[in-house]
Parts: sequence; C-alpha cells; structure tokens
Amino acid sequence: MLSKIIFGTLCLITLTGCWLTDTKIENEESFNYLSSTKAEKPLASNGTQKAKTTTEEKAENEISGSEAVNLCYEVLGEKAVETGFALSYQYVDSVEIENKKYYVISMYWLVEDSHLSFIGNAMVSNSGHEIFDGILEQDGSYIIAEKIWSK
Repeated sequence: MLSKIIFGTLCLITLTGCWLTDTKIENEESFNYLSSTKAEKPLASNGTQKAKTTTEEKAENEISGSEAVNLCYEVLGEKAVETGFALSYQYVDSVEIENKKYYVISMYWLVEDSHLSFIGNAMVSNSGHEIFDGILEQDGSYIIAEKIWSK
C-alpha cells in the first residue's frame, strides 16, 4: 500500500509541477526533531472552497495534530517498503475543506541515512477515521486527492 501512496504522490507532484525538496540533516536527533515539530508558517488550503486555517482546538470526539502524526506512523508505517528508508511525518497545520477539518501531515523519508526528502502530504480527518493524499497547489491551497486509508 505504501508503494502505491509514494508512487501516486510522486506522480501527482510531477503532474502538478510541485518540486521535491531535500533537507540535509546532521544526525538522528535532527531527524527526530523534524518529525515531531509543527511548521512555523501555516499554509492555506482549499478543496472546492477556500479553506480556513484553524488553530489546534479540538472537540471532544476529535484527534489532535500529534495524534494524526501517530496515526500516520501506525497506518502508513515507519519504513518505505520499496527502499527501506525510514519515514518521518510532521504536523503542518489544520485546515477546513468543505466544512470538514483535516490535519496536514508532511511526509519525508531519510535517504541513505543522510538527508530527509519530502515525498508528499497526507490529510488526516479530525475524526482519525480517514487519511487522504493531499496535494499542495502553487497558490498555497490544498486539494484532497485519493483516499489512502479508512477505518
């Protein structure tokens, strides 16, 4: 399943004209820090409507951004099947698309134990019951793409 996610994400990134980026890391401590920190610059998003960036307030039946990251580790795994590279997930923001709240989770893999390479975004529903491929458009908006997993 992970190979389908990565292949699909890479194809979508190629088709949408987004660039893959590499982030040089010095050691495992930097890798762990990057995988557990929130991005400082929130990103806007939309589906068919302009999304509202939300704070990490959560209702009683919602998961948090950090729980969304943990769900990605649980569902999508800690290593890429096709390469064996360690995977890392980072909570970026929470957004509202079509009156539903999603957590934007950036996905990276550790290439040959030397640097992180961005491989795409996952959109985790605030209920924790669905994960979708998320595509970041050039205008800073998100599109919810293929469903990756559902409970």
